[in-house]
Order: sequence, then C-alpha cells, then structure tokens
Amino acid sequence: MSIYDVFDKLQQEVENGGSVPLTAKVMIDKDLFLDLLDELREMLPPEVIQAQNILDSASSIIQNAKHEAEIIVNEAHARREEILEISSINKEAQQRAEVMLKKAKLDAYKIRAGSLEQSYNIMDEAYEEAIKAAELFATYRDQLQASKESLLASVKKKQPQETAESEE
Repeated sequence: MSIYDVFDKLQQEVENGGSVPLTAKVMIDKDLFLDLLDELREMLPPEVIQAQNILDSASSIIQNAKHEAEIIVNEAHARREEILEISSINKEAQQRAEVMLKKAKLDAYKIRAGSLEQSYNIMDEAYEEAIKAAELFATYRDQLQASKESLLASVKKKQPQETAESEE
C-alpha cells in the first residue's frame, strides 16, 4: 500500500462517516483512523523524519549559531582593538623617534658648529701668537744682524791696525 492509498482511505472514511446532527462534524471509527495514521508514519521516508527533527531543533541550532557568531564578533572586536592599540603605539613610537632624530641632528649641528667655532678661535689665537712670534723673531734677527755687522765692523777696524802693527 502507498501513501496515496492511505490518504484515499482516510478521505473515504471522512466522506462516508456519519454526520453529527446540527453540526458539520463527522463520526469515524477511531481505531481505523489511528491505524491509518500509524501506517502513514511508517511510510514516511527517513529524510522527512530527519527534516522534522531538524525543524524541531532549528530554534536550538539558531540559538547556538547566534551565540557562536556573537563570540566570533566579540573576538574580532577585541582583536581590532589590539591592532589599533599596537598601531597607535607604533605611530607614537615613530613620532618619538622622528623627534629624537631631529633633536639629535640639531645637537650634532650645534656640536659641529661649536667645534668649528672653537677650532677657528684656537687657530686665530695661534695665528696671533705666530704673528707675535714672527715679529719677535724679526726683532731678534735684526738684533743678531746688527750684532753681526757691529762685530764685523769692529773686526775690520782692528785688522788694518793689526796689520800695520805687525808690519812695524
């Protein structure tokens, strides 16, 4: 017997059943009706039963899926916050590094400029001292030259007298 046959029997029972006076209700054999329903249940393919079980548990499945989705979304938000915080820390560190680099470059420039200034001052002092030393050397050279000339002049004066005395 097929499912359609069972449906046809059920329909015949309803159509042929005795009517209840003054109502649209029909009386049918309860045992026969229940037997036909049992036959229908047995004839249902397992997929239909499985689908009904899934429908029955759909609410629970949906709740579980919503809960899991909520957990995933919360984890994603937390991860996003971590990434933003790390990004913010990196950005701040980069800004600090740039400030430190600019300061280091400025300090290096100041040190170099100060070093050049100091070198120039030392060189200028050395130059002034060299000029003074050169002037002093020139003075000593002039004095030595004058002493040399004086000595030579006195030697020349004495030589002709000595030659005259030795001739006598």
